[in-house]
Amino acid sequence: FPVTIWWIGDSYIKAFSDLQKADTNNFVSMELLSTHAVEILLKSYLGTKICINNKEKSETEISDLIDTSFRNLEHNLEKLFNEAQDLKQELGH
Repeated sequence: FPVTIWWIGDSYIKAFSDLQKADTNNFVSMELLSTHAVEILLKSYLGTKICINNKEKSETEISDLIDTSFRNLEHNLEKLFNEAQDLKQELGH
């Protein structure tokens, strides 16, 4: 599951990069893609963390934990970043 989310987020990053290279003035698409990429990459990180911290649980239980966590965080980037404090420290922020 987290690998799939990471792949999707990485694809958004590549699409954003390609759009930037095309030197378009389509800022709406660029902002949308970059926002989705950050959200998905953060969720991939958080989902992976849930998997690692609950490896003794069944796949269904882990899936439920991830689902509950993501529903609580919604699409709110601030909540996602606050949930990933250790990642923020690694990035120096």
